[in-house]
Amino acid sequence: MNNNKEFNYSYIYFVAFVATLGGLNFGFNFSIISGVLPFITSTFKLDELGIGIASGSGLFGCVVGSYIAGSLCDNLGRKKTTILSSILLTIGIVASVTSSGLITIGVYRFIGGVAIGIISVVAPMFISEISPAKIRGTLVTFNQFAITIGILLGYLAAYFLVNTGADNWRWMLLTSVIPSILLFVLAFFLPDTPRWLVSKQKEEKALHVLKKIGTETYANEEIRDIKSMMSGDQSKVELKELLQPRIFKILMIGIGLALFQQFSGINVVLIYAPNIFEKAGFALSDAMFQSIIIGTVNFLFTIVSLLLVDRFGRKTLLLSGTIGAMFSMLLLGIAIKLNLSGMLILIAALAYVISFSITLGPLLWVVVSEIFPNRVRAQGMSIAVLFMWLASGIVSFTFPLLRKWIDISNTILLFACISFIGIFFVWKYIPETKGKSLEQIEKELMEE
Repeated sequence: MNNNKEFNYSYIYFVAFVATLGGLNFGFNFSIISGVLPFITSTFKLDELGIGIASGSGLFGCVVGSYIAGSLCDNLGRKKTTILSSILLTIGIVASVTSSGLITIGVYRFIGGVAIGIISVVAPMFISEISPAKIRGTLVTFNQFAITIGILLGYLAAYFLVNTGADNWRWMLLTSVIPSILLFVLAFFLPDTPRWLVSKQKEEKALHVLKKIGTETYANEEIRDIKSMMSGDQSKVELKELLQPRIFKILMIGIGLALFQQFSGINVVLIYAPNIFEKAGFALSDAMFQSIIIGTVNFLFTIVSLLLVDRFGRKTLLLSGTIGAMFSMLLLGIAIKLNLSGMLILIAALAYVISFSITLGPLLWVVVSEIFPNRVRAQGMSIAVLFMWLASGIVSFTFPLLRKWIDISNTILLFACISFIGIFFVWKYIPETKGKSLEQIEKELMEE
């Protein structure tokens, strides 16, 4: 296909913007808990296990959400799934504000997590399936950009509400309802993706959407390519299909990248940043301000990723980012172990965030939205993202226990060791997908 055609970029960017509000909700809900944790810990007198439950319950809800997301996307379509998840998220947030103890906050955060898990699958899938090949990497990276905006906004909300009284943590949680309502309203203006419409024998509607994206010639060529790759059985995808050798190999690539992304230690730096900086000698208010610095750096360097992803490709960036994550976590662990200056600890944490925000953070979403064949994309992405959330929940749940059993520094060094293994995984297994249509990627991977 000729990728040099004219496109209706204003329409493409609008659709991408609305879809990435899912990422913003993801980031906001992810980071706001870092500001909430110190206060619910004292309010509900939580021990290390309780802290792990409070921080990890939402993430384990994401595991469930990502598990069911594939079926929802296939049956309801990307648009209705987005609307449904925004409703569920709003319910979870409002309920969590009324929490009276560890059990209720855990349950309500779990419900919100289910919604976030669904959103985390449907948002990059939506963008990937609506975007022309030459800008697909950049647009899917916008999802991670939105996540970093949400993370920064969550840190800022927590920081500015810290002195609002005994119920400050309730106000912190309540602020996260704003982006969920915004997503709910704007999702009604989204189309469904051409690939889903064709899979449901709605070719005319798919053609109409494609003509809004590009020229009539582009639309006809896309329909032809989509139909060509979808020829054959369009019945419900079953697990045994994902276990076929060629597809299973692709699935393992997605799962492996998801696991290494999380086990590089991102949750330790983003969720437990105040704890790390308190350990380094900062007062709690100063430690929360350091979190804002981390969120700002995360946001700014994701912009760098937007500029690089369709220029240098996925594999090169992932390889350099995993190496950077390993060395920065190694420095962070050593600095804490040797009680070096708080500024050095901040620099090491920022170096890790820079490596992550340019590469591992955004490129997971790009790669898993590209590598799966169209027929199993929803289910394949769902499973890969499920493992990401499972790893995320494990890290968040176990970190309070690990820092008690083996100390913060040794825990961080453990993540550095995992990143060392991740370097070899990226080098050997991650394919380069830059500049290729989804159908071309599918053909190449299925022929290997």
